[in-house]
Amino acid sequence: MMKLKLINNPLDLSKLRIDAEQFQSKAKPRKLKKWQRHYVQVPWSWVERLQLAKRVCTYKLAHLLLYEGWKNGGKPLVLSNVLAAEVGLCRQAKWRGLAELEELGLVRLERRKGRAPRIVLETSVTDLRQVTVTDLRQVRRQT
Repeated sequence: MMKLKLINNPLDLSKLRIDAEQFQSKAKPRKLKKWQRHYVQVPWSWVERLQLAKRVCTYKLAHLLLYEGWKNGGKPLVLSNVLAAEVGLCRQAKWRGLAELEELGLVRLERRKGRAPRIVLETSVTDLRQVTVTDLRQVRRQT
């Protein structure tokens, strides 16, 4: 009778033993997450100027340009249609947004026929304070 109790014992070590091969075959490699942009720092002078923007594409483009400018270390950047499409802008919206950002004095454009424009961001405070927001509003009212 004693032997039956040992066989049916739930704490019997032979019944609790698990082979290591079972775990190795079921283990799946972890899927790597796709790299994402997390945030953009927007200078307050840009926030004031962007309040005068008429289009949503201008905001999207401003955030993209600030991020890419930070990533490039402040060097002039080239804005391709593919890069603009990542934030949901078609090529026409890209050009409308760039024209508005240039009008607001936030960027300088170097247009190149048949090529993507080269863009210089105006992020220094001295560059942006030459023309005040009230001056821009007066120009907007005249046009």
